[in-house]
Amino acid sequence: MNTLNKPTPTRAIHSKEASIMKSARKRAPSSPRSQGGWTIIEIMIGAGLAISLALIAFSNFGDVASTKAQTDAMTEIQDMRTKVQSWRNAKARRGSTATIGISQMILDGMSLSRYTDGVGQNAYGKDIGLATAAAGSDWTLSYGTASTTACTFLEDALTNDSNLVTPPSCTGDTLSATFN
Repeated sequence: MNTLNKPTPTRAIHSKEASIMKSARKRAPSSPRSQGGWTIIEIMIGAGLAISLALIAFSNFGDVASTKAQTDAMTEIQDMRTKVQSWRNAKARRGSTATIGISQMILDGMSLSRYTDGVGQNAYGKDIGLATAAAGSDWTLSYGTASTTACTFLEDALTNDSNLVTPPSCTGDTLSATFN
C-alpha cells in the first residue's frame, strides 16, 4: 500500500482547518451593513411613520364616533317624540296629560327601552328631559349633547320637523324643542 496517497491524521486535520478558514473568509462581512439589523435612522423613520398612521386612524375614529352619536341622538329624539305622542293619546282617553316625564310614562306602562329616569342616559351620556309646556297641550324636550357643535347639528336637523311649535334652540350644549 502506498503511504503517500493514504491520508494521515495530521494532513486530514490541516485540510479540514483550511476548508473552514476558506469558508469563513467567504462569509466575512464586507461592510457593517451586511451584518443585518437596523440603523438608528431606520428605526426613527419607522417609528415616525407608525405614529403618523396612528394619529390618522385615531382622528378618523373620533369622526366616526361623533357621527354615530349624532345619528343615535336623532333616532332617540324621533323615538321619544313618537312615544310621547302615543302616551299622550292613551293618557288623554284616561285623564290628564298635564304631568309628563320619563318616570311618569314608565309608571303608566310605556316602554322607553333603556330609559329609566332620563339622567345620563341619552346617546351622549347626558340628560334627557320632558316637560309640559305652558299651553298644556305642548311639551318640551331638553336633550343634553357633548358640545355646542353637536347641539347645533341636532338643532339644524330638527328645524323642519312638522310637529315643532317653536324652533329648536341650543343653550350651551343642551337642545330644547317644543312639540305639539
